[in-house]
Amino acid sequence: MITTPHLGASTAEAQVGVALEVAEAVLSVLRGHLVPTVVNAPMIPPETLANLAPYMDLAERLGRMAIQLVRDTGGPGRVRIVYKGKPGHDDTRLLRAAVIKGMLELISEQRINWVNADLIAEYRHLQIIEERRPAGGPWNDTITVCLENGATCEIEGTIVRQRPHVVRIGDFWIDLELSGHILLCQNQDRPGMIGQVGTILGREEVNISFMQVGRDRPRGNALMAIGLDEPPPEHVVEEIASLPNINSALLVRV
Repeated sequence: MITTPHLGASTAEAQVGVALEVAEAVLSVLRGHLVPTVVNAPMIPPETLANLAPYMDLAERLGRMAIQLVRDTGGPGRVRIVYKGKPGHDDTRLLRAAVIKGMLELISEQRINWVNADLIAEYRHLQIIEERRPAGGPWNDTITVCLENGATCEIEGTIVRQRPHVVRIGDFWIDLELSGHILLCQNQDRPGMIGQVGTILGREEVNISFMQVGRDRPRGNALMAIGLDEPPPEHVVEEIASLPNINSALLVRV
């Protein structure tokens, strides 16, 4: 018997297989997906990775949205991530990296990825706290991201019809798909508020794709979330913020 170590990798069939695997991995990375063969990333079994995939997208978008809500405060000093139900059943290292990636990409000049997210968070003295809780409440299987640095921002999300959704922003329960440009208005719950904002956007030819409203009680405080096909000019957001009974208006990109 003659042994020939590693010769199998040099066959024509093996070379074609490796070339296809590399090409598929490159395409997956360019599409923003994580591939099982990535070097130096947390080693996660393929079946676990398949279960985590939709929640990884959700975690990154929650982090990206949350950092925009506290951007004027200089960024967070502490981040608390709460996994409720399914997201907390498996290894959460990739979910944590996704939250960090979503946050820091908007406030850092460094390129953030799945491999270096934890390291850059440590370099920025960002305190990360993770909690696991059982399923329960209005929504099961959620991820909550809470940023703390003077002002506190807390948003909770889940997967609805295979798409990432926000179901709570602060004290307001809301069902909001995390996609594109979203105008968030905190306002007094009064008749005509939606019409006033819609009139200004319509005048500027800004098309509304969806709208959701959450409120603490009738004629109390409300949060208006409006999905937009294109970002409005800055002066339009300022005009909306200056309307009577509008406390604040902020455009976020998720």
